[in-house]
Formats: sequence, C-alpha cells, structure tokens
Amino acid sequence: MIVGMLHLGKTSSIVSDVVAKNPALFAEYLKKEKIDLLFLTASLIKTFASLLGHSLKAVYLCSERVSDAYSSKFDIWNVYGNTETMSSLSAFVIDKPYPNTPIGRDCGYTKMFLYDNGVESETEGEICLELPYFRGYLNQETETAKAFVTVNGKKYFRTGDIARRDKDGLLYVLGRADDMVKINGNRVEPAEIEAALKKVLGTNIVAVKAFDKLGKKILCAYYQKETVADQTEVVAALGRLLPTYMIPSFFVRLDSMPLNRNGKIDKPLLKLPEIAMIQAGYASPQTETEKKLCELFKKVLSENREIERIGLDDDFFLLGGDSLLTMRLLADSGLNGLTLESIYDGRTPRRIAELYENSVREKKALDADVNTLMLPHELSYEQIDILKYEAYLPNTTMHNLPALVKISGVIPEKLAVALSKVIRNHPALLTKYFKDKDGVVRQVYSPDLMTDVVVEKVSDEDLEKIKEALVQPFALTEHLLYRCRVFDSPSGVYLFLDFHHAQFDGLSGALFLNNLQKALDGIPLAPDCYYDIIANREAVRNSTRFTEGKAYFENRYKGTTWESKLRYDYDNPKNLKGSLEMPFSRSENAYEITKDATGLSRNGIYITAGLLALAAMNRSKNVMVTWFFNGRKSPESLNSVGAHFYEFPAALKITESLTMGEVFADIYDQLEKAVEHSAYPYVSMEFPNVVEGDTVCIYYQYGLPDFDGDWKYPMEEVEIDSHFDAALNALDVAIYDSKDGTTLALDYEASLYKKESVECFGKLMGAFAKEIMENKNLANKLVTEFIDERFPG
Repeated sequence: MIVGMLHLGKTSSIVSDVVAKNPALFAEYLKKEKIDLLFLTASLIKTFASLLGHSLKAVYLCSERVSDAYSSKFDIWNVYGNTETMSSLSAFVIDKPYPNTPIGRDCGYTKMFLYDNGVESETEGEICLELPYFRGYLNQETETAKAFVTVNGKKYFRTGDIARRDKDGLLYVLGRADDMVKINGNRVEPAEIEAALKKVLGTNIVAVKAFDKLGKKILCAYYQKETVADQTEVVAALGRLLPTYMIPSFFVRLDSMPLNRNGKIDKPLLKLPEIAMIQAGYASPQTETEKKLCELFKKVLSENREIERIGLDDDFFLLGGDSLLTMRLLADSGLNGLTLESIYDGRTPRRIAELYENSVREKKALDADVNTLMLPHELSYEQIDILKYEAYLPNTTMHNLPALVKISGVIPEKLAVALSKVIRNHPALLTKYFKDKDGVVRQVYSPDLMTDVVVEKVSDEDLEKIKEALVQPFALTEHLLYRCRVFDSPSGVYLFLDFHHAQFDGLSGALFLNNLQKALDGIPLAPDCYYDIIANREAVRNSTRFTEGKAYFENRYKGTTWESKLRYDYDNPKNLKGSLEMPFSRSENAYEITKDATGLSRNGIYITAGLLALAAMNRSKNVMVTWFFNGRKSPESLNSVGAHFYEFPAALKITESLTMGEVFADIYDQLEKAVEHSAYPYVSMEFPNVVEGDTVCIYYQYGLPDFDGDWKYPMEEVEIDSHFDAALNALDVAIYDSKDGTTLALDYEASLYKKESVECFGKLMGAFAKEIMENKNLANKLVTEFIDERFPG
C-alpha cells in the first residue's frame, strides 16, 4: 500500500506505536498532518470512530473481518487481499453497517473462484486464484504444497479464507479454513459466534475455540470483563442470534486474554476449562429434593470425570451430562414425577427441584378433581401410525408380538393366577380402542373386558394343532389387544403370549416377564402409570415444547433431499414378507473400546453403521434412517407396559472432507437432540403416508427377554407359525443381544428386494459396526475412504 501511494505521488505517513495506541494523540496527529486517507484494521475503527473526521475522505479496512462499521462523514472501504497476492483482490464501499461486511466481487485482473470438495462452487468455499508470479515459500516445501490446488489441470493459490457468494455476486468472508469446525455436519466459523458474543456480553475481548472431546466437537467461549456473565441469560440471548449447534458449551471469564506478538488473541494458549472453572459458585442444597439431586448429579457425572461436589446452580449438561446419563439419573432418583423434560428444562439441582415440586403439587390437585385412568384419551401419533398401517393392510398380523415358551418349575394353575395378576397390573393391556361421535379413535381403560386366564389341559397332539392357529389378527376396536394362554400337556407347561404393538413395545416384553416371575414368587408389583404417560403426551401437544421441537427438527433436516430407502430391485410392492437373520461377531470388549473413542452408545454405533451401509449401496451422499427411543421419561414409567416408543430420524451428509470423528460427533448430537426435543413426533408428522413414509428402520433391541438366559423359572422358546404376511417397512433391521452374541434380524419387502441385496446390506452394516467397535483410531479417517475399503463397488 505504501508503494502504491508513492507511485501515485501521494505522501505516506507511518504513525508511531506510541501515537497509534493513544486515541487522543492519534486524532491530533491526523488533524495536524491533514491525513485524508487512512489504513486501519477493522478492530481499531471502533476504538477511534468518534475521533475520526477532520480532513479524512476515506478509511481502508483490511486484515480482519469487518462488522458493524459505517460512517456518514467519510467513505469506508473493506479491502480484501493476501500478502502473497501483492495487491488487493477486491474492495467494497460500505453503505450501511453489516454484521459481516462484503469484500466486493471477484477480482478483475486474475481468475478468482470458490473451491469446495474438489470443484468450483458458485455459493460457498475457499477463495482460490491464479497467481503466476507467486511460486511458493522459500525453503518450505510442505507449506508450498499446501498452498496450491490443481483444478482442471491448472494450478491455483489457496488463500485459506472461506467465503460465500450471494445472489448479487457479493462475497462474504466466513473465516479461515483452519479455524472452521464441523458441528452437526454444519460448517461453523468461530468468528461468527464471537461477533454474537460481543453483542450479548458488551465486550470486544472474546474468543471461541473448538475442542475434541470423546469424538465430539466442544465449543468453548472465553471473555475478558470486569463481571461474571450469567450463563443462563447469555445462552438465552445467543439463542436469539444463533442456531443451537453454534452456542458454546462452556463460558469462561478470564482476567486477561493471552495475546501474541501482534497483539491478537493467542488461541493456542486457550485450554479446555477444568471442572472448577465450569462449575458455578457453590450454593449448598437446602431441601431433601435438592440434596438428593446434588448427590445424583455427583454420582452420575463422576463416571466421566472427577467431581468433588455439586452445588445448587451447577449445570448438569455443562458438566458432561447427556441423554444416557439423564436416563441413569431418572432411574436412580426414586423421585416419582421427575421427568426427562424437567431435567432438560431445569438443568441445575435448584431449578429441577423447583419444577419437580411444582409438578407434584399440580398432580395432587389434578388427581383430587379428575381420575385420568377412567377418562377417554387420544392415541399417540405412533399409535395412530400403527392403525394407518393396519387400515392399509386389513386383517394382517404384522403388528402382533407373539411368543410360545415352555416354562419349567411351575405349577400351571399358579402360573395362570400369576399371569392374570400381571395383566391387571398393566392398564395398557386393559385398554380398548373405540370411535367417538366424530369417528375419531380413542382409548379408554376397560378392565371389565378382562377374563382370568385358565389352564387348558391338552394332549401333545392337540397342542401341535393349536400351535398352527395361535396367531390371529386382532379386532382393533371394542376389544382388549392381548391374548394370554396357559397349556398343560404331557410334554410340559406352555405359556402363549401375544400383544398388539399399538399397546406393547419391545421393552414391555422384559417388564412383563420380570413381573410374571415376581408374581409367581408373591412379590408385590410396582404400579404402572400408563395413563399418566398418555395424559402427559396429550398435554404436550399444546405446549411450547412441541413447537420448539418442531422448529428444531425442521431446521436440522428440511432443505435436503434425503434417501431413506435402500433402492428397490423391483417396483411392484405386494407386501410379501422376507426375513434374514445374520450372526454378528465382535470381540468381548468391543463396546468398551469404542465408547471412549466415539462417545456413542451401542444404539448410536448401529445407526451409524446402517447409514454408512445405506450410503454405500445407494451411492448417495445424503442418507437418512429412523430409530426408536423407548419413551420412558420418568422413574415410574420404567415399570410401564405400553407403546411408549418414539421414532426419530438420523441422517448423514457425506462430503469429501468429512471424517469418521465428525460423523461420530454428529450422530451423537442428533440422538441427544432428538431425545431432548422428543415432544414433537417428527417422523409421524413428516411421513404421514403409509407408503411414502417407508424408511430403513434400525433399532437396537436392548432389554428384551433372552429366553435362553438365566431365569429363575427357565423358559425355552418354541417355534410357531406367526403368519406374518407383510413387512412393516421396506427394510427393518433389529439388533438383538443375547448370551450367545449379537444377531441382526432383517425383515424386508420381498416384492421390492432380492434376498441377495438385503443380505449384502446386512453384511455391510455388520462389517461397519464391527470396525467401528474394534478400531479406536478411526476418528481421522475420511468417510469416503472408510466406505470404499468395505464396499469398493
């Protein structure tokens, strides 16, 4: 710039460091020397804005991203260039304050373009340009190699700046490529978060840095200010300016920010805060509920890091809590009425205790006026979906959940009495569906329809004939949706169970059988709060949680065309069921290896493997599957039989630079956020049509009864004809754990897929899951490479 001004016959003035750092002296110098053109960094113009004027005609800003800079007294130019270019590449006269000021349009004297994933992009990417006179860095071969990219056989210089181009052709610098981080698959520039923080905190000395923690990207904000900011208020304020995934997890106040020799914040010196820096000032619990919650926080959170004590204002999620630990906290709390939502909304022992105690008081008042057990209730969205399928395929057994087991060590009459007792304990089994005056199907508790189970004495020959017709379609209205029978034959005692999926989910099976063994031993059964859960799901439809959940899912998944089905081999759906079972071998400590490396649960690992298999076989870069959350959101609900499940999406957007570590972090976050926003049934609302809503569904069936397991009353499953005449989805993948290992069970639409295609998908998914579980060094591997190694075709 100095040479340029001299070339034009102008006088160049270089201000001393002493003057430049003193606003009053600097303003006096400008006035005395009659300076009419000034070069400044963006951060300095705000410092000197009120002092500038006099003879100034224009200010050129360079070296930093410019925000909220404007003057009516003189022109301000935002100039963009690099040392290597030896000149400015573009410039923009600032006509108003911008949160992120444009740098102008493409360079006029050399080719300039945006580079993204190996190709030129019209919208977003790294700024690259043709520089025939810049050949590299002296004696720095590695840096020189990094500085250039070849596109269509031609070599271009990479500036390292990520920019986007709007519809008018204006370019906006988003940040440095080496500063960019991927959060939930989105490219995030810390400077954008810093700009929002400056507004919220009222200070210009802020920094945001990303850290890798258990395979996830963690954003941490640092600020220099006289007073400590209230974190809850800061998060709320940022939520109005930024999407959720851009809000930092930690906020740390520093007495002074570390600076480098150029006076800029030295980010490498900023470290992930220790636990003491994250915790709020200690406030001791006062009530019994507060004390219990503080103890629970410490117990659950100490599994991941050492925590000396928990105070009333310590944030569960900032201290490392997630959905799995939240469920652990619920299960261990013993606080009936404590819910998943109250933990997510409250976050601290003080606030959670307040929400819990308020809900207990409200429930007591409600119970005094209304008996929710005896009132008709709406169906959940998931129950409605099941009824839609049955209307689409009438008289089907696709939603029957049958089992015939030979049970040892029991007197058949005692088994029948215990079975009747367990059925009476679970209101979902004593529920009928009916149509109201408007033709809407509702559910109501109808214990009067139940008849006690009796022992049926049969010969072994008759039992063989009975087995052929045990599984039959259910009448969906005006009847109970279960069948339970006890057979006493010469070969042994047999128990037949069949439940309709609209009132019974996977976890219900284990709960039911556990309670049956308790009833046989005369152990009292814990009450089942089925109708309280149903009433809560009804109430949430008109709550802010519902609308917030809808906004979250739509922001996350809309705007992308996702492939959610394995591409069909045929195009002639006839609803012909096909099934495959595939053993999945893994090392004994496989999950323990991957837990630390990926941060994912077993469910998350299988979902990730399914997405990768779908992407590989479809050769698609944007894929989606669905998965199930068991829906038990309170301690008392852990004993509730019913269809409490929620179905959620999980998606994968593959780019050339996407790493497996970024995938693990993204899937973890999707599963976490789905549970947090589970008030909104995204899959049911987004895919309401039975056929169009068909997706690859992956569900890890943990907690299901293993009939070969260690039961007090041993049970041996007997094969029966289930008459399953249709596939629930085009492709369902269930993963079952037992003492003998893991099995992938694939149910598919045989009129859409060849058996070989489904088998290939299962083998590929199993291979991906095994590799993820047993290789703790996958984080830096590119996803494209990982897929090609397993599926080169």
